Parts: sequence; C-alpha cells; structure tokens
Amino acid sequence: MNIRQTLTSMVTRRNGELRGPMPIQVEFHDGVPCKARHDGRLYVATGKQRIHRVNRRPMLEMAVTGQARLWISVDGLRVWED
Repeated sequence: MNIRQTLTSMVTRRNGELRGPMPIQVEFHDGVPCKARHDGRLYVATGKQRIHRVNRRPMLEMAVTGQARLWISVDGLRVWED
C-alpha cells in the first residue's frame, strides 16, 4: 500500500550547506520512500542505497529522469541534494 505524506525535512545542499527545513511530499511503499516532490520536481527511487557516513543510517537515491538526483533517509526526514 502506498501512503503519501507531506513532511518537513531537513535539506542539505551538495556542498554540505544546510538549506534548512522544507516541506516535501513523500510517497511511501511498504514503509520505504518511492517518490518525493521537492523544489517542484518529482523524484523517483532508483534502487540505489547507501549508509550515511556520519549518522550511519540508510539512505535511498531518487532521481528526476536524466536530471537531478537526491538522497533521502528511509524516514523521509533528511534530504541531501546531489
């Protein structure tokens, strides 16, 4: 089942600069983010995963077709623009 939520996520730019809290619409499938709307773009999960090197939490990659990417925490509360 898919659940769509609007979350206030802490967003960090690629250079490590904090953009701050921003509203992001996240669609979860079985408790894992599968789509996210951020800055007017719809990002879709790519299937790539990694562990954040500082907080050791799992993250998922999302991308706009052929364009921008971002990484999102599994709970959707942290976003790293890439």
